[in-house]
Amino acid sequence: MTKVAIIEDNNTMRKTLVELINNTPDFRCVCACTTSKEALIEVPKHQPNVALMDIHLPDESGIACTARLTEKMPDLQV
Repeated sequence: MTKVAIIEDNNTMRKTLVELINNTPDFRCVCACTTSKEALIEVPKHQPNVALMDIHLPDESGIACTARLTEKMPDLQV
């Protein structure tokens, strides 16, 4: 099972991605976050294999969030 985290502030896009991932065999969305701050807390808790990251988040860019997440989780694919 591939565990996926989604970091996306657009509600419609986030819900669509969660549904798409959860309806794909051998994939499961383990968390869906709306901000960088939330992602930095939730993603490490759920230990996903992959994170889908929006570049334009309301509190910090997805690029900066990716750098901070991969410091904590070097094996995370973003």
